[in-house]
Amino acid sequence: MSSRKTVIWLAAIGTTFPMLAAALLLAGCGSTSPTLPQLTGNQGGLLPGMTAPRDDSAKAETPGYSGLTQQILPDGHILVREYVNGQRLSETTFSSLRLPLSAVYYINDGIVAGTAQYGPDGKMTQRTYFYLGSKKPQRVEEYSDGVNVSKSTDYWPNGNLSSMIEKDIPTAGGPITRLQEWYPNGEPKTLTQVSVERNAQGQIINELRQGRQTTWNEAGIATQDMEYKNDAPVYDYMKKKPIGAEAASTASTN
Repeated sequence: MSSRKTVIWLAAIGTTFPMLAAALLLAGCGSTSPTLPQLTGNQGGLLPGMTAPRDDSAKAETPGYSGLTQQILPDGHILVREYVNGQRLSETTFSSLRLPLSAVYYINDGIVAGTAQYGPDGKMTQRTYFYLGSKKPQRVEEYSDGVNVSKSTDYWPNGNLSSMIEKDIPTAGGPITRLQEWYPNGEPKTLTQVSVERNAQGQIINELRQGRQTTWNEAGIATQDMEYKNDAPVYDYMKKKPIGAEAASTASTN
């Protein structure tokens, strides 16, 4: 698998698919950016010290203040801000039921680094990282259960898609993970699909290429277009003929 070009997964994706991520790193593949902004501060859930809602936002006026402040909004929601040494790290809006609704993360006291959205159950559904100094997204992560990333999309600084990984897409042959990559000019670069094998503990033990795998050049012309089954090539779409074991099977039936 290390011989083909495809997407590097960064922090969250590499954690979800560690073996394949390691293989891609060894392949020396590129990505939008090697570094994401650090989203520090509250990551959802009730914060220590939150008892009865109160309005104590004036505490932030104390020079070098570190800690939390609460503000009761007109709609009954609670806005919790977190500070360290006078620097604002995050703002999280809670519902009247004390569940997080949304969050904004800051860096360098005022620059927005990212945002988060939460579902009715208080679990994170989406997290966005921004290119610092702009409102342009660098990465958007979607969560299926509040913890595990089910889809991650990276963007080039010009706003075009850079890469996308989608986990557990249902197919007739079982769930697959699909990876796509684009050039900065918007032309597609790679399409890769793999199935994932897990042991009894749910740990990933193997990843196999499945289905169509395609590579394009920057002009949008395909340079490789193959069909795979359990990591073995079975059909070359560019030559329009079966290959490997599939070719032998076809020949024996003729």
